Amino acid sequence: IDGEEMLDTKFSRFVGKPPIMMSGMTPTTSFFGIDLVAACANAGYQGELGGGGLPTPELTEAKIQELADKQKPGVGININMLYLNARMWAFQFPLVLELSRRGVPIE
Repeated sequence: IDGEEMLDTKFSRFVGKPPIMMSGMTPTTSFFGIDLVAACANAGYQGELGGGGLPTPELTEAKIQELADKQKPGVGININMLYLNARMWAFQFPLVLELSRRGVPIE
């Protein structure tokens, strides 16, 4: 990627990043983990914001914006949302679509 040698896997070809992923895990990468997710993404790895630890629309939007503010330009945000929680899915999915339409760099 970008002229650097890297282990070639289906994952690395799909995401265009080294084959290391920091999965979204509540609470480590949600409410208290914005700095950790930003550091992982800014270092060039796949880091996910854990949506399971963001139980309200206001908190979800605030944490996504906080993460966007801490990431380097051009680095996208990955969010692990839980479809198994119908209440949270019902607000998180439409909110993420709206934030993306507004220009928040959600991948």
